[in-house]
Amino acid sequence: MRLLGYLWRGLLFLLFVYIVSWGATYSGIVYPGSKMFSLGLMAFLSGLWLFLRWRGGWQWNQTPLDAVLVLWALAFGAGLLVNLEAWRRIMIGLWFVGLYLAVWYVLNDLVANRALRRVLLMDALLFVGIVMVLLAYWQVSLLPFDLATLRFPRPGGALGNPNFLGTFLVMVLPVTIARAVYPRNPIERVLMSIYALLVGLLLFFTFSRGAWIGAGASLVALVGLVLQRSGLLSGRNLAVWWARRGRLQQTILGGSVVAALVVVLAVAALLIQSLNAPGRSVNLRFAIYQSAWELFTEAPLTGHGLYTFGQGMERLESMPPQLPHSHAHNAVLHLAAELGLLGLVAAAVTVFLLSRAMLRNWIQAERSDVAPVLGGIAAAVGFGVHHLTDTTWMMPTIALMGVFILVMSAAPVQPVPLASRWRQIGHPVGMVALPVALLVTGIWSGLIYSRYIDGLNRIVEADYAGAALALQPVIEADPAMSVYHWQQGYLYGVASLAEPDYTDEAIAAYERFVELEPQSDTGWVNLAALRWQANDQQGAIAAMERAVENAPLAWQFKFGLARYLEATNQEERARVLYGESLSWYTRLYPVWDRTPLSQEMADGLELVPEGEIVLAVADAWHGGAAVDREALERWWQSLDRRNLPRTSIYAIGMLLTGEPVAEAELDDLAEQIESLTTVEQERIWLHLFEAERARQAGDNEAYTTALGEVEALTAFDREAINLSGGNNLGYVQFLRYLYPLQFLPQVIFPSGDPYLLALLTES
Repeated sequence: MRLLGYLWRGLLFLLFVYIVSWGATYSGIVYPGSKMFSLGLMAFLSGLWLFLRWRGGWQWNQTPLDAVLVLWALAFGAGLLVNLEAWRRIMIGLWFVGLYLAVWYVLNDLVANRALRRVLLMDALLFVGIVMVLLAYWQVSLLPFDLATLRFPRPGGALGNPNFLGTFLVMVLPVTIARAVYPRNPIERVLMSIYALLVGLLLFFTFSRGAWIGAGASLVALVGLVLQRSGLLSGRNLAVWWARRGRLQQTILGGSVVAALVVVLAVAALLIQSLNAPGRSVNLRFAIYQSAWELFTEAPLTGHGLYTFGQGMERLESMPPQLPHSHAHNAVLHLAAELGLLGLVAAAVTVFLLSRAMLRNWIQAERSDVAPVLGGIAAAVGFGVHHLTDTTWMMPTIALMGVFILVMSAAPVQPVPLASRWRQIGHPVGMVALPVALLVTGIWSGLIYSRYIDGLNRIVEADYAGAALALQPVIEADPAMSVYHWQQGYLYGVASLAEPDYTDEAIAAYERFVELEPQSDTGWVNLAALRWQANDQQGAIAAMERAVENAPLAWQFKFGLARYLEATNQEERARVLYGESLSWYTRLYPVWDRTPLSQEMADGLELVPEGEIVLAVADAWHGGAAVDREALERWWQSLDRRNLPRTSIYAIGMLLTGEPVAEAELDDLAEQIESLTTVEQERIWLHLFEAERARQAGDNEAYTTALGEVEALTAFDREAINLSGGNNLGYVQFLRYLYPLQFLPQVIFPSGDPYLLALLTES
């Protein structure tokens, strides 16, 4: 029997590891093999649960959320009925909500009928936490770290994103401390204390500021609950307890409190300092909040439907330059945008019911349940507070872990059987019907998706037309899934470069796509390029105008429209749009030298010193006049030297001044470039510097080797164009794979590092 117990425990732990590290991550869901495996595993576990119920003659019990399900059904149903045009997106969200609901009820049922102890859930979470922490620390060892410049390693672990990892650690940390506070033996207290320190340090490395705040809230809740249970919330009792401690204990406890305060103050100072850090300022988050508020005001009662925030934000914001987001980074605003007041009311009632259940459990918990209930409550507090600054529950792994901690903390310690006759009949029917419905719809969607991936795999053989044709049965089976139309249009569009007959099919596919997703700028831009290719110049201009209207801050769209207008002799409008697209920064892109009017506009632009330096270095690189060393040094003195392209331009420019540079200075510049390099692709700057240094030294072999490295890292079409973050439009918002390039080769969309392109492209 003991062996069977260990086997059961081991299988449960492995199940947790699979779910958290792969099966319920975005990658695990998007990869068709693991998607179908997870559905098969879900079917097996559902069957096992029903078998155990039947053999054990279990009773059905109440859960804390039974009373609020009607409110949630009303919120979800109203959001769907009012927004039927987005029904396919909404159904994706509803499927996962159904999954979380099923997991909640099954785990509650297992705990209530003593088939699963909540302490075992706690142990499983701690076990999977060890796996995740070790993997993340391995990543930390490979990443650069500079606290002085706020360059944190920011590991994502198996979850692939530091904020997701941060949320996971916010749940693991208080559970670990709870086990240390209420251990089963002294050794466990020591091990759990070390574990908690490692988790806390890793949480610091993630630089997930919302997770830091959430962790702080969870620890405050944990300390408060422990003091309450120990009767130490009153000052008098606390003073008596303190007086009974020995001097050594007082010293250790006092030192620990002081150390904790120092850590809190240091983290708070770092957090405040980071609020204006480039790329992480609060203004970026407020822009997302503003979109959520606008969506709420558009439909305050019902919202726009579950899982539609990404679509709404894409409609309201200019993308590009804004990156796509599938969530509002604030749980309250997210619910308001997607489910309106109905969703907010349901959420408020849910929080109240769960809080009441947790406090009841804390009062009633027996010794074996104290640690999991304590850890679960503190983790739930941290989870909730973190979701006021981020909504990482969008990843199923995080949502499922949230369900697990709610079961640990809120599943009744003293189960209450269902009383009313209608619930005794209806509840079992619903609990059988829900997993069946999830499995049927999940397998149906998964089989279609597998055929979709099989079609895309033909791209490996450059069979774009064959891949597009293979998607037709997929589209016929699931015509409302807009991603499938998008990808078919892209495939036909690439195929049309060799076989113009495919142009009409590509146009038709994109027209279907923008009908389903009229807010999609990439759809309109690709459609414009295809219409232009088909000699439908006015149709192309109309589609490009729609893209400019949708994304007024995207200078590339205005530039592309201006090119169309210039080609159709609408010079006045073209000149205006070129002017709106032109700045010293955008001037660095080589595309301005391609047409008479754009070149005229670019030549007439008065450049800032930085633009002059970059273009001068690029000209000298290609054999032009030497770089003015005095101007280069003057520009360098005015810079923030933590920028890789600028530092590299200066270093290469020093070699191109025609004046001697000391070897020690060149070594120092090479070290600076190396220190600023964070990913392999960025090493191109180091190789460019090495190439020029070798050329100046007459070392042809080193010069050729360095240029070969440059060529290897630039093995892509510099005019082609992968929209930054564009892959998330399918990967996150539809949980579907997308071919990485968002724009067709026919599209005019200057992108990439303009400093690098200016250097590599000879005018």
